[in-house]
Amino acid sequence: AGYHLEIPFTFFERLRMLQAVAEELEWGPREVSIVPFPLHRPELHNYYIPRDTHFFLTIHDSNAKKLAEELQALGFRVRVLWEKPPEKRGICSTDILQRMKDGEPWEHLVPPSTALLMKAWGIPKRLHDLSLKPS
Repeated sequence: AGYHLEIPFTFFERLRMLQAVAEELEWGPREVSIVPFPLHRPELHNYYIPRDTHFFLTIHDSNAKKLAEELQALGFRVRVLWEKPPEKRGICSTDILQRMKDGEPWEHLVPPSTALLMKAWGIPKRLHDLSLKPS
């Protein structure tokens, strides 16, 4: 598969992690829907995303702010949960992936179902192996 360090998961793996967390939280299909869409192709969003979708975003950089503005310009409802500078956002996926790659503890930073799947799929080894490949 064409994994790389920035996006080390397939769509299916991301979907399965989200579904597992929803199940862990006892959220059914009435509470949450997972809709794949091309994030960086706003001109296509209307073909993927139901018009009554609510987006809940956290803003910690100019890319997230731009996404919020693009979604609002397309008529979607956007709720910003918080806006912070990058140095105050707290733990993020990049930090967790770095811990995995370096062999440091990371399981306590993700939901239990996510940790189980990542271990089952060998994600820490995948990240380590990817870090050894020349760019």
